[in-house]
Amino acid sequence: MRRGCELKDLIGEGLRLVLDPAPDTEPSPKLSELMKPALGLVESGVPDLDSNPGCLQGFARAGGHS
Repeated sequence: MRRGCELKDLIGEGLRLVLDPAPDTEPSPKLSELMKPALGLVESGVPDLDSNPGCLQGFARAGGHS
């Protein structure tokens, strides 16, 4: 801890450094933007389950495994 500074001042300075990025800092890309090149690369062989509600029947039942 720096001498001559109160704890509240140190905490405030730390929060400002974390929450207020430098003005010249570019924001990080979103995960969806990073994953765009990978969309459709893998063919799982499993049809789209949301098109057939019977495929998901009982999937989220409470009380254990089926």
